[in-house]
Amino acid sequence: MYENSLYNVVFNEFKFNESLLDTPIPQLTSVFEGILYASFGAISIVIYFPFFIAILDKKNFQFPCYKIMASIAFFDIINLFILGIVAGIWSILGLNYWTNPFGSIFICDMGYFIFCATTGELIILAIQRCTQIISPQVTDLLFAGKLTYVWLMIPIVITFAMIVVHPVIIYSSVLNVCVLDPYVGYPNQSTVKYESIYRIMENFGNTVILIAIYFIFFVVLIFKKKQNNKNLDKKDSQNFLLFIQTAVICLVTLISNFLYITETYIQIPQFAITLTELATLLVHAIPPVIFLLFNKTLKNTIRGYFSNKIINDATLIKTKSVSIRILPAPIKII
Repeated sequence: MYENSLYNVVFNEFKFNESLLDTPIPQLTSVFEGILYASFGAISIVIYFPFFIAILDKKNFQFPCYKIMASIAFFDIINLFILGIVAGIWSILGLNYWTNPFGSIFICDMGYFIFCATTGELIILAIQRCTQIISPQVTDLLFAGKLTYVWLMIPIVITFAMIVVHPVIIYSSVLNVCVLDPYVGYPNQSTVKYESIYRIMENFGNTVILIAIYFIFFVVLIFKKKQNNKNLDKKDSQNFLLFIQTAVICLVTLISNFLYITETYIQIPQFAITLTELATLLVHAIPPVIFLLFNKTLKNTIRGYFSNKIINDATLIKTKSVSIRILPAPIKII
């Protein structure tokens, strides 16, 4: 376990040595990046929320894929708020570990936990979508009923265990990203190199697993197509379209992981660091964009809410109009 692990911070009151900083600590702010992150997070949440409600609709939520998508959407919205809006405010105000240790650790450890859990659930969604196309019978066996929730708990439990022993991650309002080194960006005498094997394993592991899933899927799909030699029916086409949506979302996650891996081993300029953070936010923000472009089921569900309201309002107006017309005439008093 790392000395600066979350466990030691919570239970053993570990703190970084502030005396290693050159005093006074400069108040460094990043207004542009802060506004960029906060705006990105807020706009993404506004776009996402109607689709989240549509996913939870009982007509959709009965299917395993939408149960998985609901969990992912829940995590996405929370992280867009934390790593987008809250982190953006911190950059604007120039807050850091030295001014608010708890808040700095909370933003990044919670954000990293949600990011890892979301990535893990994307793997579950990819498995479900691939098996649905290859063998619906196997999918029913693996994801029927409450089994979907068992699958969803796997990445959450693994991620929680990792976060406890993982070095604490700190939000830097200088670099506008979550970092392991609280001294980075400030004049200091620290000689310690902060790193985490768990973070490297998570990025490489998720990347390899996602690529392997889709590679195996395409090999099996091509093999089955040669055997059956039949065109896709309507249901197969819908499943394949949903699979493509999942694949695009996973592709964005792969790009984000690749950028982080590059950032870990190669020194990159500030604008590239900002792009890497935006890529992390995009992992959480891309699903509603994909739904808006391709998911007719969710769009029709949302459209149905408004059409029902219009019909109900029209019926109410018509009823009132009829009631007015049949009111008894006033009695004349002679």
